[in-house]
Amino acid sequence: MAEYRCTVCNYVYDEEKEKVKFDDLPDDWRCPVCNSPKSVFVLLDVEKEELLIEHNVSEIIIEQMAEWGVRYVFGIPGTSALGLVDALKNNEKITYSK
Repeated sequence: MAEYRCTVCNYVYDEEKEKVKFDDLPDDWRCPVCNSPKSVFVLLDVEKEELLIEHNVSEIIIEQMAEWGVRYVFGIPGTSALGLVDALKNNEKITYSK
């Protein structure tokens, strides 16, 4: 059984819990939290999600930005943003420039 995540509100549709496969839902089915269409849901990679648990908040924020399609971030690092800057440096999907 698989899980699907709403890219708008992060609601997770769990096929095992709901007892209905995601693909079997009607085309006009909507997210019960934010009312987004079925088309905005993405299949969760269970192994990837388990790895994210060990990451800090900054790394999770940057990974989410990468999933949204952000490829470049510009800014001046400061003490309050150093965690984000480190996470940007360690993420191969986003390029950080000062």
